[in-house]
Amino acid sequence: LIARPRHPYTRALLAAVPRVLGEARMILPTLMRGFGPYSNGAFGWINRPEDWFERRAAACLYAALVADTALDLIGSADRLLVEGRFAEAEVFVRALAALRPDTAVYTANAHNDVSFGALRLLDPGLKPQGALVRVTPLDGDLDCYRNLWKAEVEASRLRTAA
Repeated sequence: LIARPRHPYTRALLAAVPRVLGEARMILPTLMRGFGPYSNGAFGWINRPEDWFERRAAACLYAALVADTALDLIGSADRLLVEGRFAEAEVFVRALAALRPDTAVYTANAHNDVSFGALRLLDPGLKPQGALVRVTPLDGDLDCYRNLWKAEVEASRLRTAA
């Protein structure tokens, strides 16, 4: 495995995750009504934390839960490559790896994203910098958190429909 430099806040965000999981602090979808797998949802917090790192960790878990749902909807299996800026969001990619234990999740250098792929259409000889890195799943009971989140999403949907 190749070590990449960490974002300065990564250690604090990872330390906040157990508190977010343990206190069921979560964001309900959707941030943009009319889009995504929960297009009719209404944004909201469950047990909104006061701590900035806990809020950001909860946001990363939210993004991983929505991505996990979208990946299920398209039948994603086996391997997953996360690139661009999301590849640098360690809580997000590690949560995604934990939510999808049967999927090998990899990250690529954030600068080898979609725009680099477009350049390769013009010059197939361009080589990406760096190698793919296998993501280590996040510690913690994300299955329980996901089940609680889905129950809260459904309860919110029912309240909104009423």
